Amino acid sequence: MTIAVIGHGRSPEGKGWGEQIDSCTVVRMWDWYGWQRAKDYGEHYDYGLFVLTPKGVHIFNTENSRCPRKGWLAYLGKPVSPDSLPSRVVAWMEVVDTKEWCQFAQGTLGGAGLTGRLTLTRGCAAAAWGISKRPDSVVLVGCDNVRLGTNQAIEASFCPEYWDTYMRRFSPNVEKVYPIGVPQTATHDMRVELPLLEHLAKKFDVKLEFAEEVWK
Repeated sequence: MTIAVIGHGRSPEGKGWGEQIDSCTVVRMWDWYGWQRAKDYGEHYDYGLFVLTPKGVHIFNTENSRCPRKGWLAYLGKPVSPDSLPSRVVAWMEVVDTKEWCQFAQGTLGGAGLTGRLTLTRGCAAAAWGISKRPDSVVLVGCDNVRLGTNQAIEASFCPEYWDTYMRRFSPNVEKVYPIGVPQTATHDMRVELPLLEHLAKKFDVKLEFAEEVWK
């Protein structure tokens, strides 16, 4: 089995990777639809990941209109009360607790955001979850900042349609908290995400690849 984790990077654009992606078990961020073209990003949707914070759940409850075929992955961030969980997905939701992974990334790899705290990006959390399921391989698709280990320019990191319809509405200060050309944001550190995933891949004997390497 191969798990394909679809990030928000633009590297798949024009590559025609849709068929290869759809031959895998596919994990996407919940807000992928409307701008990821099927020819390049595929259209299968097995698992959807959303952020389990009060703000993340509120946005998810307000905006989500599609359900994955197999289940939801709730990326655990700040603690939330049970009554704040999205009731319509709780019955088939798996909480992805990144505490152990963050401890390794910070304590062993020396990672830290600009505030001294460390959280994983959504794509990295989804990839770590996928590796922990011990498939034959995990392919990272559009996880461009993870691959490069730094923050690309906004226009390279986010499709204009996604930027205009989602980011500007819900993260209006992203330009301030997303420094360009450096590896860190307030709580993310791109320098340690790929080494963390490589560590987990070795631990679970999973082949970790980027789409650029296998779908040329």
